[in-house]
Amino acid sequence: MMQHPWRCKVVPMVVVLLAPVCHGDLELDREALIALYNATGGPDWTYNDGWATGDSDMASWYGLTINETTSFVSSISLTKNNLEGRSYMVS
Repeated sequence: MMQHPWRCKVVPMVVVLLAPVCHGDLELDREALIALYNATGGPDWTYNDGWATGDSDMASWYGLTINETTSFVSSISLTKNNLEGRSYMVS
């Protein structure tokens, strides 16, 4: 029984979207996160505070934790937030 089938869809997409920014570019982080927002029905999320509003301070975006030293996203938690989207196979 699959209780959370969206996990196998969203997690690989987040990895693919954020992989190119591992070396550090806040603007690329922001663009990847906005792409995630758009690809998963962001306007219909249960909580989408700060997302795609033009607010450049990603610390105010719901579900993001920002590393205080580097200012980069250190974790994303959007559990039970009504994300929807297509599944993509990652190889």
